[in-house]
Amino acid sequence: MHKWDLEKLKIVILVLACVARSGRGRWISASAQCKFPAIYNFGDTNSDTGGVSAAFGPIPSPYGETFFRRPAGRYSDGRLIIDFMAENLGLPYLSPYLDSLGRDFRHGANFAAGGSTIIIQNETIWESGISPFLLDVQTTQFDQFKLRTYDLYQQATDPLDKAKIPRPNEFSRALYTFDIGQNDLSAAARKLTGAQLQAVIPQIVNRFAAALTRLYQQGARAFWIHNVGPIGCMPVATLYIRNQKPGLLDKVGCINGLNNMVVEFNRQLKARVNNLRAELPHAALNYVDIYSAKYDLISNAKIYGFRDPMKICCGIHESNMDVWCGQRAMINDTEVFGGSCGTAETYISWDGVHFSEAANHWIANLVLNGSRPSKIAFKQKHVIYNGGINLVLMGPHDPTLKNAPRRLYITYARTHYSKFFLCKTQTKLASMELSGILVLCVSISLLLPSKAEELPLSPCDYPAVYNFGDSNSDTGGISAAFYPPAPPSGETFFHRPVGRASDGRLIIDFIAEHLGIPYLSPYLDSIGSNYRHGANFATGGATIMQPNESWFENGVSPFPLEIQVEQYTQFNDRTTYFVNQEKKKSSTKRLPKPEVFVKALFTLDIGQNDITAGIRKLSLEEQKAVIPKIVSYYSTQLKNLYEKGARTFWIHNTGPIGCLPVATVKVQDPIPGYLDEHGCVKNQNEIAIQFNKELKDEVLQLRTELYDASLVYVDMYTAKYELIKTAENQGFGDPFQICCGYHGIGYDIWCGKKGTVNGNEVSADSCPDPSVVISWDGVHYSEAANRWIADHIINGSLSDPPIAITRACHKQLLVP
Repeated sequence: MHKWDLEKLKIVILVLACVARSGRGRWISASAQCKFPAIYNFGDTNSDTGGVSAAFGPIPSPYGETFFRRPAGRYSDGRLIIDFMAENLGLPYLSPYLDSLGRDFRHGANFAAGGSTIIIQNETIWESGISPFLLDVQTTQFDQFKLRTYDLYQQATDPLDKAKIPRPNEFSRALYTFDIGQNDLSAAARKLTGAQLQAVIPQIVNRFAAALTRLYQQGARAFWIHNVGPIGCMPVATLYIRNQKPGLLDKVGCINGLNNMVVEFNRQLKARVNNLRAELPHAALNYVDIYSAKYDLISNAKIYGFRDPMKICCGIHESNMDVWCGQRAMINDTEVFGGSCGTAETYISWDGVHFSEAANHWIANLVLNGSRPSKIAFKQKHVIYNGGINLVLMGPHDPTLKNAPRRLYITYARTHYSKFFLCKTQTKLASMELSGILVLCVSISLLLPSKAEELPLSPCDYPAVYNFGDSNSDTGGISAAFYPPAPPSGETFFHRPVGRASDGRLIIDFIAEHLGIPYLSPYLDSIGSNYRHGANFATGGATIMQPNESWFENGVSPFPLEIQVEQYTQFNDRTTYFVNQEKKKSSTKRLPKPEVFVKALFTLDIGQNDITAGIRKLSLEEQKAVIPKIVSYYSTQLKNLYEKGARTFWIHNTGPIGCLPVATVKVQDPIPGYLDEHGCVKNQNEIAIQFNKELKDEVLQLRTELYDASLVYVDMYTAKYELIKTAENQGFGDPFQICCGYHGIGYDIWCGKKGTVNGNEVSADSCPDPSVVISWDGVHYSEAANRWIADHIINGSLSDPPIAITRACHKQLLVP
């Protein structure tokens, strides 16, 4: 037998020994050897230990009060089922993949994110609380995680790097857990007819099976699969039902129709898991009947020591008043807080959607050792029960649903609080491919100052840079969160894809070099990041305004400027907490010191995707009309950063969108005046110019309001337009040539992809010499162009006031 086959056989024998089946239908540990070195979890809020919280905004108090004594990224008052599973296996609680602060992946990682689904819903988190991190995205994140931790482990010279990542040989021996599907079903119940629902369930199940198979191909062998719980028993689904028809509710008070839908889904899921056992011969697949466990608890709540299962511990839902857990609302001119009941251990439902820690503990106890205690006494045993349950509707709550009465908590003091994303509107379900989506992420601007004068000022000693923006300055955020770019991206400088939309460095990279600090690590990248000298919150496709389309439709980032600023607020608070709490300096050497923030440089390069979205969907007059609103949103976020201590701002305006090759390549026989004298789309550039004018006016106004701030307005439009119109004189070729990709009438083959042109298959590879090309992929600039632009802005010749970036902290020059 081949050596590799022997190694695979050893792994299979070990895994199967850990989950040998008993005659009574339970999975029991057959050997003390059954020690999983790690857990990798995929799911939604039922098992999210902080992913959505890190990505979109922290969960407020009183979440986490029972066990963690503070919000800990979990939608409960304490621990989740996945936490009790980790305890049972003698492993630490799982760090979320999306949380780059204080993470420890030595014994696994959590890819679950609140509001996640199995199939694409084409809804945004703003509309219905649906997370963009569907199961396919989570498995892609795992692929990246495995590859990048392997590379880091092999190349790391710092022991700290190796201490908090998994060993490469442990992935095949880890346990892979799943708890997802309830958001697919709740979305289907919201939008589909009965016949449509019957048709979509097999699609959801097959998509789940495909994701599991993909992990198997990556080496996963031991799977622990929760089915979906009784959605119809959620208090938010049952409260305030009046004059119900016979048969609407069952004897427990749950909605029959919703639960029947779940039962059918679970039946098909179990059948598919049985088939996978034949298709994946080296895998141990354990189907866990969470539905039965949860329904048992709800049906016999009093027997097991709980109150009425339809009562809610946290939040106020009575007399047509809905104040969600941890939220505040004005009721009759009085500020009301949705607080905790104070006795969460007696409640099954924590907030009307998610289970309390006590309920999660009870359920975990049942699925792990098969007992149904009236008083919970969790015992650690190597026993696995082939019966369990899953969760319900995941993600943010729906304020249109009513909940049972709860005690009022009233406060007259107005305090800052983090908001949930409330479920409001409904959108049509559609399934769309991500490839081929055009993400216009450029940079636009106006106004041409003269060359900066030499000023007798000392250079600013910036200890850090914090950047906000889109793909023009994204150094890997959207890549870490979703899908990594394919080669030849990054080939010129990094010699491999590194999350940048270019062949090499971006303008923000050249700014970092000029200031003598390292390249910025993305906030969303939890692997090998170093935040000692700053962080990058920019993500490709980001907008200033809240988007009303999903990532899967047009590539618009789910992280608009508002969320990026919220991420920075978390970053500031949490790194300060870690630095102040941690006694070992080695544990915080990659985090900034608290005093760094007020001295740092804050750079912004965003707005072009708002404009391109308008070009896509609005008339020219409508586009002009919305610009003041976009600028107002921008201003609000600058003020929010100022309130958090930011003082030095370097603000790029937006570039000539009409000069992007993707905007011109398909133009044939244009009418007179459609293109300008240099070949750019005239009306698109006019929108950019109008935006830049209003942005500059707002920056001038902010200088009078934010007295302690230094706000430098940088005319990126002029720099980029000057390069395009004088390309040949600057050593470049045709400014509309695309180095990587093929675009024409009837086809778009994006950089790194394959496609068909005139019946021939082509690969969108790099051009022979990117250093003489301005456009890398038709949307983004080449490294050579980025370098040229950076050289022309950092000296201050295109800034208002005309001051170099190294002296931008000197506020006295900015006072009118």
